[in-house]
Amino acid sequence: MEINTRGIPHRIENVGDDEARLMVILTPGGFEQFFVEIASDSGEAPETIAERFGLRFL
Repeated sequence: MEINTRGIPHRIENVGDDEARLMVILTPGGFEQFFVEIASDSGEAPETIAERFGLRFL
């Protein structure tokens, strides 16, 4: 099943009491760098990093 959520606001939420895992496949490649930069603890605001990748937090 292919789901295209480009341009559609969406979120992921774990509504259970147990820890959850999520597997996301993104194409084309390159977006994985977003997670690297978010995890780097550079002190840069997440919103600023997201903007570079075409994301906007609502």
